[in-house]
Amino acid sequence: KHFLGDPDYIQDIKQQVSLPVLRKDFIVDPIQIFESLMIGADAILLIKAILDQDTSQALLSLAKEWGLDVLFEVHNETELTDVLSLDGVDIIGVNNRNLNTFDVDLNTVIALKKSLDKTSKSCLLIAESGYQSPEDLMQIQKENIAGVLIGEGLAKHPTLINYFK
Repeated sequence: KHFLGDPDYIQDIKQQVSLPVLRKDFIVDPIQIFESLMIGADAILLIKAILDQDTSQALLSLAKEWGLDVLFEVHNETELTDVLSLDGVDIIGVNNRNLNTFDVDLNTVIALKKSLDKTSKSCLLIAESGYQSPEDLMQIQKENIAGVLIGEGLAKHPTLINYFK
């Protein structure tokens, strides 16, 4: 209900494309991981801001055990440090949107990438939220960030899709 999604959407999409599908939802309970698997998701989103450390590890481990990839979302340095201490994290998403103010700062991902680069962890880094133009995406590419998660930006600026062709 929070992202205006429906489990049927994942099943419909899986019938039409062979690309991996991410279930973007507030995953807080192990039953949701099983549900994600049953509806055909290839990956789930775990949001560190809403999960304590023990729950983070438990959900991550369960998802991996059942063959799901996990995009672990962080918003700041503290969350990044916590996520990096978990066993099995290999994809980290940096959400540029401040959850308290809903302001977007595209430099958040760049700052957290520098912090990640100082560690010995090897993770794919995904930039999330606020991308509105090809110039924004070129900055991500320049910073050698592995990918970008775009939702609202494509809805408001459908020509962004041309950047991916």
